[in-house]
Amino acid sequence: MDKEKILLVTGGSDPMGSEIDGTQDSEYNRRHSFAGRLTDADRIFQDYTPVNICAGGVSNSFILRNTLLWFDKHYDPDFTEVFVVVGWADSARWETPLMLGADMKSNNPCADWLAEENDDYLSISLGWVHPNRPDFPDQEHMQKVYHDFIANFPQQMELNSLNIALQLQWFLKSKNIPYLMTDTLHNIKTDNVFVEPYLNMVDKLRYINFGQPEESFYFKYEKLGYTNPKAQYFHHGEDAHLHYSHLLEDHILKHNLL
Repeated sequence: MDKEKILLVTGGSDPMGSEIDGTQDSEYNRRHSFAGRLTDADRIFQDYTPVNICAGGVSNSFILRNTLLWFDKHYDPDFTEVFVVVGWADSARWETPLMLGADMKSNNPCADWLAEENDDYLSISLGWVHPNRPDFPDQEHMQKVYHDFIANFPQQMELNSLNIALQLQWFLKSKNIPYLMTDTLHNIKTDNVFVEPYLNMVDKLRYINFGQPEESFYFKYEKLGYTNPKAQYFHHGEDAHLHYSHLLEDHILKHNLL
């Protein structure tokens, strides 16, 4: 029996194509994201079903957990063949387990799947504060404490992201699952003295432009002059996503990563 072929797309708002059409989330956005375009006719994954489990504004620890739990609940090597595209987010994001009963699905209605366990975490990003709520009146203060830590210890945040990436790398390799990782925002710099001891452990063929924040998806195309008049936040349009999809496809084919 032929196995079902799945292109699993995991990450934050960029690999879900946020604001391509001016909305935060839509089926059109996800289909036309740089990962979604890899399943176009005559493209490398044209025979694969895209499964996009990305969510907006999330941390790399969210991406790791959501991916691991998808495999735990959905992967059967006897029936499915999976290739994973990972779009890591900014290292200056964090989360904390609070059991607040958030509703990630309501903010990401077109996600093909999100782990229910994600609702037990509060996402924390610089420049954004979730307002207090009756059952947690100190929520704003707590976030500001985390904001101070993130701002004052960027090397620690990069090290956290590297450990997360290595954890997912070794998990996928242990299952013989092919994948490609990419950064969508500033994530890791190789001149971080705390990162350096681990650099040789990273499979750089399967982590495109590792350690080069200027080559991350958003900053690469910002530097090239791409703009998205439909975007309220920092998201590229359909042209940048299409161009990046070809860049990823060329890399996969050149290095025989299937």
